[in-house]
Amino acid sequence: MDQAHLAPPADAPPFFSVVISTCERKDTLLECLDALARQSFPASRLEVFVCDDASTDGTAEAVAGWSGPFAPVHCRQETRRGPGPARNRAIRLARGDYLLFLNDDAILHPEALAVHAAWHRRFAGKKLSVVGRFLMDTPYDQTLFGFLLDHSSLSFRFHGLDSPALYDFMMFYTCNISVPRLAVLEAGLFDEDFGALAPDLGGGSPIPLGCEDLELGYRLERMGYGVLYAANCLARHRHDLRPANFCRTQIGRGAGGVLRMVKHPAMSGHYDAMTLGDVARLRESLPRLEPEAARLQAAIEDLCRAFFVDPALAGAAPPPLFPLAEPDRNLTHGQWRLPEDTVRRILAAAARELKAFLPGGGPAGPDILDAVCRAGILLKWHYDTVGVVTSPWIERFVALREKARAARPRPDVAGLYERYRRDPGNGRTAMDLARALRQAGRPVEARLLLSLYVDHHPGDAHARAMLRRGFDHFAEVHAGGPASPATRPDGRGRPLFSVVTPSYNQARFIEDTIQSVVRQGVASFEHIVMDGGSTDGTREVVARHPHVRFVSEPDRGQTHALNKALALARGDIVAWINSDDYYAPGAFAAVARAFAAEPEVDMVLGGCLWVYEGTGRCRLVSGRDMALRDMLRYWNDLTPPPQPSLFFRRRLLERVGSFDEGLHLTMDYDFWLRAAALGPIRGLPELLAVYRFHGASKSGDQEDWRPFYAEWHQCYERHRQADPDLAAGPLLTVALPWGVPSFDEEAGLRALLARITGDKFRDMEVLVVAGDGVPVPEGLLAGLPVAVRVERAGGLSPDGFVDRAVRAARGRFVWFPPAGAGLAGKWFLRPLNALLDDPGLASAEIAADLPPHGFLPGAGGWSGRRFYRTAPVRAGRPRPAPGETAMDTATRQKAVNEP
Repeated sequence: MDQAHLAPPADAPPFFSVVISTCERKDTLLECLDALARQSFPASRLEVFVCDDASTDGTAEAVAGWSGPFAPVHCRQETRRGPGPARNRAIRLARGDYLLFLNDDAILHPEALAVHAAWHRRFAGKKLSVVGRFLMDTPYDQTLFGFLLDHSSLSFRFHGLDSPALYDFMMFYTCNISVPRLAVLEAGLFDEDFGALAPDLGGGSPIPLGCEDLELGYRLERMGYGVLYAANCLARHRHDLRPANFCRTQIGRGAGGVLRMVKHPAMSGHYDAMTLGDVARLRESLPRLEPEAARLQAAIEDLCRAFFVDPALAGAAPPPLFPLAEPDRNLTHGQWRLPEDTVRRILAAAARELKAFLPGGGPAGPDILDAVCRAGILLKWHYDTVGVVTSPWIERFVALREKARAARPRPDVAGLYERYRRDPGNGRTAMDLARALRQAGRPVEARLLLSLYVDHHPGDAHARAMLRRGFDHFAEVHAGGPASPATRPDGRGRPLFSVVTPSYNQARFIEDTIQSVVRQGVASFEHIVMDGGSTDGTREVVARHPHVRFVSEPDRGQTHALNKALALARGDIVAWINSDDYYAPGAFAAVARAFAAEPEVDMVLGGCLWVYEGTGRCRLVSGRDMALRDMLRYWNDLTPPPQPSLFFRRRLLERVGSFDEGLHLTMDYDFWLRAAALGPIRGLPELLAVYRFHGASKSGDQEDWRPFYAEWHQCYERHRQADPDLAAGPLLTVALPWGVPSFDEEAGLRALLARITGDKFRDMEVLVVAGDGVPVPEGLLAGLPVAVRVERAGGLSPDGFVDRAVRAARGRFVWFPPAGAGLAGKWFLRPLNALLDDPGLASAEIAADLPPHGFLPGAGGWSGRRFYRTAPVRAGRPRPAPGETAMDTATRQKAVNEP
């Protein structure tokens, strides 16, 4: 711990009233008190309250017999009513400036109180609570379940969070949080209605409600209080939390969540659409599902006894966040919507997956941890549903939601849009507009607006939190489109649509894919899923849909699977959708209309929504007309087009052939290029599909596109001859001197070349001009993904460098980049497209603030910020002055070439 950072100033630190809730855990409570006694923060500035929820284990005597630097006050309520009412007794007695809420199993680090105090001093006068990290204590952090509680979304969500950072009320965890006492008094203390108990379907004792802390955090947030997460403020969780206890806790949280939203109807929850019919169905089915859920709990227990956490994995910095793949939305907060038989099969399949690891034992690898975590998440949401539907407030909640929907005033979307246009940097206006759009039934538009705002204002924690909260993009997309009943194929004659889906281990997503097809309201279709031998339960998911033609066998990759599916397709219109993407409502109707209106058109391209799993962010890629010329310029933004929103006639396969199985990433681009040579793509205004970016997809998290760049360029080289403007290559020569001032440091120039050649545009060569006898380091050009050459120019001078570079250049354009140039993404777009679009331009400027070159001739206006057309310079024709080459507005628009 950095003592200098934590050292208090000369003035005394804030006065803490420590409020510890306890129930039947006297031994752990005493350890909690011992940890408080070891604090570096002066005990004279503390008062400690033990809030006892009707314990019968001798807690009162244990507290009375404990000795330390402070005397804890024992506040006991005689009837068990949960932690909220117990804490209120202490809050009314407290005198401290700040309340510090702890659970009895929270073992504070010796500096924890000092850290709490330091943060409050640093932000004195700000409306803040400070929540510290709550990690499993040794040895519980070495058990499978304990490790996963720290490194997944099973319980708390500390893992992976930024620190220090501001979060919303959903981080108001009363296990290790400090808050101004007067703020809690002003908010009205803990709501004592949360002192009720929820029933246990397993026949155990009633369960205290959860969410009393989040409900208080919500009221504080409405008063302007944020939650500052400080990871250096550490408490250890001394509790051997087993799956059975964990599941009981979820029942309490589910029931408490209903009460929280009854108290605050403006809140939204994952069961907002639940009806009284759903409640009755679930109350009847959940007791029948309890034995299957209990068997899954037992399977988790068996693995936890047989395996422990691999020390290498536990010591990773940071350890992975489990589960390694985003869980299927239908198995988490959408689980309550599933039929009883479906849930039973899912629970049974999860138990079988865990039992497959037995017999066995020892250190658990990521595969076991991932399987246990997914099973735990499944149980978490199952028992959350139990708590929701057994809550005594659920009928009132449903009635309130129905009344609110009926009485909801029409939001002033137009007025809020006008306010937002006047002040696009106002986060409150952006969030108000997003809420209004959701209320108006336009949830996708709301998310797009908020995504754009957060992209430009990444520091707005409240907007980021709103964007992440309740991100159910499948429900949002389908709520915002035309409603169609689920329709299976009618089986009569040749289908209009053939939907082909190559798949491998995408069980968590493929349900959405299939559902999006049957929700199109079109009976004339077939759906072929060509699976590569999945082992993750894909077969069980698809089995719920007997209309799907499912083939599962080993293949040679996605392209091979796609070609096999296409060979079976009989429809007039081919719809290729991967098993982690899905269609928007009305997509098939829009495509059918377009093809009927233009019988000669073979391809249509509509809008595609890109969604980034786990972030709440999305981006809309609009449909547009595209000719071969547009398609060949793969370096442009949003080219090639998104595959799920492009539909084509099956007759195109007969003219173009199948997809190239030699391509792993860009088989679609190669096919579109071959097809575009026969006719253009027609753009549609409708949103047709949704494309997911997630960690297990080929496009991944979109951080490293270099493998795509290489294959895109490979396809471009195959087809560039079809466009006379691109037939002769390369397009660009990047010319650099070597061995002269500013151009004699290998590492710096190597880094510059890596930036230049590592972007999307690859149709270039690198030309290094060096003086006679000046060695060029081998490492300078080694391994670059473009052609490289070295030319000699005697005793190198600025004039000699430019003359030699221009005469040796093979590119249609030449560029002299300055050393140390900082280049943003797609730096090449403006000058490259300007020169291609307007043959009259002799040069075009890069839209970047580059430093002076330092080795260009002083006469003639040469600049490292411009691409020059090579032919006129080589022919000796005079170069236009900079003022004469400035692009007018229309040319600038063409140069940027942003769709």
